[in-house]
Amino acid sequence: MLFIKPSLIFRTISLYIILVLFILIFSFFLNYFEANPCSANSLILEKQLLSLAEKSDIIKLSDITSFKWDKAYSFSPYTTKETIYETIGSQCNSINESISEGMNHLVFLKNGEVVSYLYGYPDEIGYYISFDSSFYKDGVGVISYDEDIKFKISIKNDILNLTHINN
Repeated sequence: MLFIKPSLIFRTISLYIILVLFILIFSFFLNYFEANPCSANSLILEKQLLSLAEKSDIIKLSDITSFKWDKAYSFSPYTTKETIYETIGSQCNSINESISEGMNHLVFLKNGEVVSYLYGYPDEIGYYISFDSSFYKDGVGVISYDEDIKFKISIKNDILNLTHINN
């Protein structure tokens, strides 16, 4: 009669459970980034922004976005999530309320769908994008891809600053 040790059965079952969990977690992340180009594009754009420090002192927004977009929105501090959704006419799970002054809050759209979203405190994410207050109307700044908007690049306190240049 064939006898299998209980410890061997336990190890085999444990190995299969770990393998199945790994596959499930991997497929979740794979599907998340495929199904959510907003997050994937945001990560790519953040890497491109942080690599600008060595390149030049003036850039066009269209030159640093590798994804396609036709409109971008910048929101003033304390803008609610509902106002953002109403303004852009679309939703993206990663969009947050603008809870403080001095935060990045930029949403890129293509054909009405969110394709990228930049949000956070400069000291946490390493960059700050600033617009002149005249850029905003009712707390919202709107950029069209065709506008060829430009930014001056500077570094202060280890933070990459992109300051909007009025044409």
